[in-house]
Amino acid sequence: MDGAEATDQTRVMVERFRAMGLEVDELPGGRAATVTLPVGEEAFPGLQGERSIKEIRLATVGNQAIKCLQPRCLFFLPLIPVSDCTEAEEIERRIRSAWREQVARLRRGRDALERLGVEWELESGDAVLSFDLGTGDPTARARTSDLGEVVLPARGPLSGQHLASADERLFQPDSRVDSGLDLQIAITTHLERLSRLAAKRDQERRAEAAREHGRPVRRVQRRSHRVLLVGPHLAANTALAESLRMRGYEVTAAPSDVEAMDAFCASSYELMLVDSKLGRADGLELVPLIQTLAGIEKLPVVIVDDRARDAVRDRARKIGAVGYLTAPVDAARIAPGLARLLQAPRFRRYSRYAHRVAVRCGTLRVPGFTTAIGRLGMFVSTGLESRLHTLDWFEIAVPTLGEPLRVECETVYLRGATSDEPGGIGLRFHEFAAGDEERLITYLRSLEAGD
Repeated sequence: MDGAEATDQTRVMVERFRAMGLEVDELPGGRAATVTLPVGEEAFPGLQGERSIKEIRLATVGNQAIKCLQPRCLFFLPLIPVSDCTEAEEIERRIRSAWREQVARLRRGRDALERLGVEWELESGDAVLSFDLGTGDPTARARTSDLGEVVLPARGPLSGQHLASADERLFQPDSRVDSGLDLQIAITTHLERLSRLAAKRDQERRAEAAREHGRPVRRVQRRSHRVLLVGPHLAANTALAESLRMRGYEVTAAPSDVEAMDAFCASSYELMLVDSKLGRADGLELVPLIQTLAGIEKLPVVIVDDRARDAVRDRARKIGAVGYLTAPVDAARIAPGLARLLQAPRFRRYSRYAHRVAVRCGTLRVPGFTTAIGRLGMFVSTGLESRLHTLDWFEIAVPTLGEPLRVECETVYLRGATSDEPGGIGLRFHEFAAGDEERLITYLRSLEAGD
């Protein structure tokens, strides 16, 4: 439709509304108009009581329909056809009918969420139901009316990827969903799929730009956190592990205390959940043992008990555990708490060694050296130009190991040179070449031992 045709259609609507005695304001350009519609004294029903409305602001859409603008609750109504209306009262009746249908959808949605055990809130003038996605991010809420179609937040809570189109933000839950956890898993799985698609599109764009400018390809990746589940019950809880993975965690299971200690020789974790009973062993005794491992400073540990016991809770607190849960463990319920623990600045989990090691930085193999290195990352003094939250491969020339270690790192901060400190880049380890993480941990343990 060209501009002249749109203006002609708007003029038809304007004349019709003015003939009904309504106040009309034509918008600049003449392609739309807003109308003030006084309404009767009868209250509008709602999910949580009645609502008194004195007037409705609406906009013309061509010469066929209107869109309600204010009050906000009516904004979420669909377009209402009015081309055959000759009286303002008929327009009001159609708006009221559309609102009653919306309230009926909200009731169906409310009942469906409550059957699933999902806590809900009303938003946008009591016109939309919202519920938490269980990611630990209070802003990551899905919105719906009758649960037949769920509107996802514009930014995927698991991926950090922008949802590019309106179609991507709409999700239709499977009819087999029969619990709140199932619903959250279905939504977060959908978001992960969108994240992979968005990452692929972003990588393709970056690759094309790199080819055009002759630069190495780098890709952005959201940092993930490693969680270790320790004990026979937690290790067997595949639903918990999968649900945590869907929330962006890397999850490893260790059925026994011995396997947990061995796990720390080959990798590094940022949080542990530990069964209070590890077969014949005592799960609480594992906590101080883990803290004595070389390089560990203050690793957060949560004890999981098979039933609530004050004595176990008190003992867990005394030995330094940061949390106490009772089984069964629901990922949706504990996700906010885990997120807070992982983001808490008070937990410096691993030592940083002020040790100088030669490094080859990135695809361009720019030389540099570490001024600090630990289990989770390093700071490298280098002339390499990097950007925040990009990934690239680095080689660490550890003198005692012969071949250099290869690790993919994310740039998490940049620092310019000063009179006191060299400039360079702060790196977080993401992925090691096979066997290289264990070799690095062995080397760091030798630094602490003074070898």
